[in-house]
Amino acid sequence: MQIAIPYSTIIDVDKSSAMDFSETIEVKVLDGEETLSVDSYFFAYFQDLPTALEQIREAVSSARHAVPQGSQPSSPLHLIDTTVPRSAFP
Repeated sequence: MQIAIPYSTIIDVDKSSAMDFSETIEVKVLDGEETLSVDSYFFAYFQDLPTALEQIREAVSSARHAVPQGSQPSSPLHLIDTTVPRSAFP
């Protein structure tokens, strides 16, 4: 399964023990500006959960610094397909 969550909609990323069987990473996402509802997505089965959590937080932080909140970029940002192996990146 593959999902794409725009960085601009991510409210919080944290470790969660909501699932009885393992620790997970919870990504809280603003569902829509009109409804202001929040959805939570849970990701599990990381080989190294603390490292994965830190990498996700860094990616979200970098994206927030690249485009100040509330503003739109003047040109499309360069998108990277994170579902392909790292060796495929130029």
